Amino acid sequence: MLKADPYGFQMQLRPGNCSIVASLGGHEWGDAEWMRTRAEGNPLTRPINIYELHPGSWRRDYDRTPPFLSWRELADELIPWLLDLGYTHVELMAVAEHPSTAPGLPGRRLLRPHGPLRHATDFMRFVDRCTRRGSA
Repeated sequence: MLKADPYGFQMQLRPGNCSIVASLGGHEWGDAEWMRTRAEGNPLTRPINIYELHPGSWRRDYDRTPPFLSWRELADELIPWLLDLGYTHVELMAVAEHPSTAPGLPGRRLLRPHGPLRHATDFMRFVDRCTRRGSA
């Protein structure tokens, strides 16, 4: 039985099953303003409107393989869309990768933040842009 490192920061897509040594360096967080203001006021009285989504199936581009969007593409498309609709929070479902293929859906797999098109640093940038409300 072949197993990948569950704590690996980058993985191959199918048919590969290897963990890849990857660096988490190079990202400078730009959320200082959010970190400062989140402690102001009472969070229990602030309005909240949560949009829940699975990043691998929110939008797809079937003209490419794999069809799911990268974290950078999600930041570019999802954040403005959420803000336009008045959402204050986003909840990501099933971000952890699952190695099996769903019946009838060849190559379908759940995505981890640190998959081949979704490097850990890209996930960090996505979170950073969410906290900065898509201003970057």
